[in-house]
Amino acid sequence: MEESYRYLKGLNTFLSNSNNSWLKIFRDTVRVGTLVEFTFDINTQHPTIFIRFPQGCAPKGFHLKNMYSCSLVLLDRLSMLDLEHYELLDYVISEATGKYTRHVGEHGLQVHYNQIHFDGRTIASWKKGKEAKASTP
Repeated sequence: MEESYRYLKGLNTFLSNSNNSWLKIFRDTVRVGTLVEFTFDINTQHPTIFIRFPQGCAPKGFHLKNMYSCSLVLLDRLSMLDLEHYELLDYVISEATGKYTRHVGEHGLQVHYNQIHFDGRTIASWKKGKEAKASTP
């Protein structure tokens, strides 16, 4: 089945992550509603994991100026970057802004997020840089 649905390797590995820090996010934010969603491009079958924090509930240091480095450190701390097939997944890490949009003809409000997107190549490049720094005396 994995040959027919290429995204399953990365997704199954992601879903089986039992890192305590990763699981703690959901235990600690059960009342405020941290969301983790999955979607993929139908044509390429490339998966994207969305981690969405409510306003004021993102990890410390998650601000527009340092969203890139903070998000990569978060993924690393949660062991997402150590998962087998990590390069097969894209991530979008975001925090709600407290602003909403109502589109004509639709019911409900759409939440606005400050977010950053990482593809597998960006993550692999960051990991190589981190490993190079660690090996430098």
